[in-house]
Amino acid sequence: MSVYVYESHLGGLYTSDDYIPYDELYCEQCGDSDYEIGQFDTFEEFLKYFADSIYVNPGDGGYSLDLVISDVGYAFDDNLTKEEAANIVRMAKKEMEDE
Repeated sequence: MSVYVYESHLGGLYTSDDYIPYDELYCEQCGDSDYEIGQFDTFEEFLKYFADSIYVNPGDGGYSLDLVISDVGYAFDDNLTKEEAANIVRMAKKEMEDE
């Protein structure tokens, strides 16, 4: 089952089983919009794609791994431990650096 992941214009991440059209992501109060990060089949796939925006090591920027696990990880069937998730993010960041 695919999961759509979004970044809220107010901060944080959320998921949906269904695609949310852009006009429903727009906030009429402030004029900003949420952002669709993408559609993913597994949590591992999401972690690899979003790795550069996840904090796992000192000096990293982005969302904390704990927040990503609690806000996004629950929506997927692959139940990764925190250490497994951290290793996936570290490996994806290393691959990005090596390119």
